[in-house]
Amino acid sequence: MLEHDWKEKQEGVATLRDEDHGVFQRFVLWLYYGSVLDKDETVESIHPQILMDCYFLADRRDVPEMQNQVINTIICKAKAAGDIFSRFQRYVWRRTLESSPLRRLLVDMMVLRGDLEDFLENEDEKNNFDKSYIVAVCIRKFKNPIPIGWDKFYERRCEYHIHNEKVAAVHEASSEYQRVHPERVANVLATTNNSTQQFYATGREPRMGEA
Repeated sequence: MLEHDWKEKQEGVATLRDEDHGVFQRFVLWLYYGSVLDKDETVESIHPQILMDCYFLADRRDVPEMQNQVINTIICKAKAAGDIFSRFQRYVWRRTLESSPLRRLLVDMMVLRGDLEDFLENEDEKNNFDKSYIVAVCIRKFKNPIPIGWDKFYERRCEYHIHNEKVAAVHEASSEYQRVHPERVANVLATTNNSTQQFYATGREPRMGEA
């Protein structure tokens, strides 16, 4: 955004008028601390829609490393509360492309619930979802089954990540920064919650019970 000879480059300020203020604050949190969790939040307490909106912002602004971190947080939350994200199917479908990793994640979460047969027989519940989503869930269930259990699901989280040279460079730079500036990292950790500390120090979301 600031690499071209635009007003933003000349003034050193980028105005994002179409972004929700609260969601953008999460983006700032992620920039500073590597997590969208606020100081007093855990993966259990953050609202699912906030995570969705953070993913959409990162998608619009082409920040795949933030998208990947949000995916990890969504899976951690699902491990604690089960599939609470399927009800956002239409919300997600209206804001993402067909190839979106977040769409694939919601499909697989529905499959992992284990009550697909009951779901397909419930016409009232099916009416809450797009037909394309139901078809995708059926195909995933019967043609390409996924491992059972949320622990196995978390181990496969990279399948829902965006992998490219940019993301790899960010992780490498982060590790190098921590090596060269350990005192600055310590100062950051002193002002953040346990969940954020663990992610910053280890590069992974906290497992349930560790937050």
